[in-house]
Amino acid sequence: MNYYAFIPLTAFIINFFTFAYILALKRQSAVNRAYLLFAGDFAVLSLGSFIIWSLEPESWLLTALRMGSIVWIMLGFFFLNFTYAFLQKKRVYIYYTSMAISSACYMISVSTDLIIADYTQHYWGYYETMGPLSTIAILAVFFFPFLYGLRLLYVEHSRVSDINTKRQIAHIFQGTGGFLIVA
Repeated sequence: MNYYAFIPLTAFIINFFTFAYILALKRQSAVNRAYLLFAGDFAVLSLGSFIIWSLEPESWLLTALRMGSIVWIMLGFFFLNFTYAFLQKKRVYIYYTSMAISSACYMISVSTDLIIADYTQHYWGYYETMGPLSTIAILAVFFFPFLYGLRLLYVEHSRVSDINTKRQIAHIFQGTGGFLIVA
């Protein structure tokens, strides 16, 4: 039994219950629907990590890792989508560029060895061996959308005078900052 697999399982349980709570009570608003995409994506990422870390190597594992790469590839875009919905901003070219780059990276990931080349076994489980475009892809589809979303939130935090909105933005900063530090 791989005890390290319980780390992503715990993350999955937390995100699943958050997802279920919002889905059951408050899914009507655009902000909550955008957050459901983000939380659902992160929950699937956590569940996928639990499953992959618990498996024995099989011939289909590389294919599963490549197909499952859509989860981590879209995470940054879903955060940016949530940020736009939360701030009620009109979606501009950066939003659509992020979506297009994420889609292109997924197609490259599934069809070539340029993003996910193989997998390796570690003491905690299996993990992708990154290809030559991995660093560029991670910066383009993960860090850039997160940092741009945080910049939008920072600008709004500086501009707004409503204390409740300031607190909400501060909570988003804390949660996202902690996530980026751990990631």
